Amino acid sequence: MPYDGLYKLQRYNLEKSVPAEYPIAVFYSPNQGSYNFHEHDSMELVIVMKGSGKHILGSDAAQIREGNVLLVPPGVRHGYEQGKESELSLINIMYDGERLPIPVIDATNIPLFHFFFPLHPHEKQAFTAAPILHVSDPAVLEKVRLLADDLSRELQQELPGNMFGAIVVFLNLILTLLRLGDILVKTERVKVFPLGEVLKYINEHFTQEIPMQVLVKKSFLSQRRFQFKFKQTTGYTVTDYINRRRIELATILLKKHAGDIRQVGIMCGYNNENYFIRKFKAIMGCTPGAYLKKQKTAEKISPRSLPG
Repeated sequence: MPYDGLYKLQRYNLEKSVPAEYPIAVFYSPNQGSYNFHEHDSMELVIVMKGSGKHILGSDAAQIREGNVLLVPPGVRHGYEQGKESELSLINIMYDGERLPIPVIDATNIPLFHFFFPLHPHEKQAFTAAPILHVSDPAVLEKVRLLADDLSRELQQELPGNMFGAIVVFLNLILTLLRLGDILVKTERVKVFPLGEVLKYINEHFTQEIPMQVLVKKSFLSQRRFQFKFKQTTGYTVTDYINRRRIELATILLKKHAGDIRQVGIMCGYNNENYFIRKFKAIMGCTPGAYLKKQKTAEKISPRSLPG
């Protein structure tokens, strides 16, 4: 089978008048037919909407049919051979998982999530030409098609927040496939970044000193990789996240211990009063004393204190 070259996500977006930096692209192959070998610079999600044929990935080949869901890794040549009885109709979604701000939270508990978004540096799936999922319900397959249409529109509309909207639709599409599709592959895997476990530990111990190595050990990652993944999924560094949890608690305790800012700081994990005040101001925009005054003023003019 001839080789047609490398299909680049950035180039495809530019051709469709979508900003080149967007990490998602969607395109349709309504009458796929046989397709020469090619490769992508990003992950490709393929949904077989109609027909049957053969998918060839490297030296591997597998029969595919309506409802099958395939994942094609970047940098691997693949192509299709048309079935004799019906033409293939595909939806293709290229995406760069490394540049997508995925809110992982507890998504690692979903079977096959790690196929779509590997989170562990050593978690490299051995992809084959065979489908990983099958959608047997026509209503679900139609829902997937409509979500793909929504994704295509979001990517091309020049509206505020359209990249945010595109990511929301894309994740909804992935979740629909993972929850309602039939799994066709084995799901044994190495343990991935358990953000839920890490956050649970922090939320239970944030008023104490938390050694970085304790969190790193729970993440099953190197320290550098852990810090990168933590910020990618929460939006904060570990230190910033802990400080925000402490100051959140401080705003509650200040109302109960209004006359003792130092004591509140200690209860929140700050033994140095000046450091506590600096952190409070950096996050809340004012000192603890000024915050208390604002709260008292707000209480005096609250609707409950007004006559009538």
